[in-house]
Amino acid sequence: MKKVISTIITIILIAWVGMMAYDYYRASSKNEPPVIILKEEKHEYSDGYVQEYTGLGYKYIVYRRASRNGYMFGGFWIKVEEK
Repeated sequence: MKKVISTIITIILIAWVGMMAYDYYRASSKNEPPVIILKEEKHEYSDGYVQEYTGLGYKYIVYRRASRNGYMFGGFWIKVEEK
């Protein structure tokens, strides 16, 4: 029984890491949002916007502002800068 539970947990972890790696590839080379999005927010500013996508344990944040342009891919605990 322990071996079955261990195998199931291992398969889930491998699938999660694979999905995270695929989403990172999409974000870094194609500038596309994650495949699975749990929450999507758009923050409007006077000089542009910030699009925030929350996936399974990570965030992908796209900055389209005059003060900052680009993206950030990291843990779910990162926050959008309010400057």
